Amino acid sequence: MYGAETWRTTKTTIKKVQVFINSCLREIFNIHWPDTIIYFYPLTHYFYLHLNLVNHFYLRDRAEHVYSEAERVFKFYNICKKIFRDLMNQSQLSCANLYQCSCRELDKLISVCRLVISGAFGSRLTGAGWGGCTVSLVKKSNAEQFIRSIRLMNF
Repeated sequence: MYGAETWRTTKTTIKKVQVFINSCLREIFNIHWPDTIIYFYPLTHYFYLHLNLVNHFYLRDRAEHVYSEAERVFKFYNICKKIFRDLMNQSQLSCANLYQCSCRELDKLISVCRLVISGAFGSRLTGAGWGGCTVSLVKKSNAEQFIRSIRLMNF
């Protein structure tokens, strides 16, 4: 019974990590994969059925994998956030300097959006033709504060 109980605990932990990975992908890229968990079950069920072929259940090794995988997910999330921010900011520089489709007012607004007080990860001009609008990457939970901060700075 001990092996079955530890397997259930490990399986539950793995499902939680998978849900966390999906939530990170959803938050960063707006990717929705609810079927990932559904397809994950047959794999874990297959492993459980063949567990009796294994002489030892290496719980510590498997737990170490699960927790180190969760740590890699956190690192992936932070790297993606930074890369996406850098790409947005590079795009703005390219639009302003190479394509010359920005203006002082938009450059100022984008600079204000990028301030720590505003909370944008990245900001750039957007719009059909020659811009005229900005798009900023902000956490959903900070969106209202971001808008208030920009308005307080007379934009």
